[in-house]
Amino acid sequence: MDKLVEILQKQLQLHKNEYELACDRFDAIEKNDIKKLNKIISKERELTKEIEILEKQRLALFDDKKNIKLIDYINELDDEEMKNILLELRNKLKSIIEDIVQKNNDCKNIIEISNEMLEKVLKELSGKKEIGYNKYKKKENVSSNNLLNTKI
Repeated sequence: MDKLVEILQKQLQLHKNEYELACDRFDAIEKNDIKKLNKIISKERELTKEIEILEKQRLALFDDKKNIKLIDYINELDDEEMKNILLELRNKLKSIIEDIVQKNNDCKNIIEISNEMLEKVLKELSGKKEIGYNKYKKKENVSSNNLLNTKI
C-alpha cells in the first residue's frame, strides 16, 4: 500500500513537471522560438519515459488484478485513512492530467491558426487561385488579387 502511495506521489510530481513544460511549449510556439521548443520537446521525451516506468511499476502492484482501475481498487479498501490518501492523490493526478490535455489542445489550436494564416499569406503572395471548392467543401470565390502583380 505504501509503495502505491509512493508511486502515485512521484507520478503527480512528474505530471506537474510535464504541465510546466506544456506551458513553456505554448509560450515557445506563440513566440516562434524553435530552439526553445526543441529543448522542451527533448525534456518532455525524457519525462515521458520516467512516467512510463512509474506506470509499469504501478501496474505491477496489481498483477493479480490486471484490469482493475485505480478508483475501483480504492473503493474496495477497508482502511478509510488509506482510502482518503489514495483518493486525494488520484483526484490531483486526474486534475493535472486534464490541465495537460487542455494545454496540449491550446498548443494544437495555436499551431492550426498559424498554419491557416501562413497558407493565406502564401496564397496571396503566389497568386495561386482557388478553383472549385475549398477545404470546407464550400464554393470559393476566385480572386485575381495578387500582391506580386499589383501596381505601385
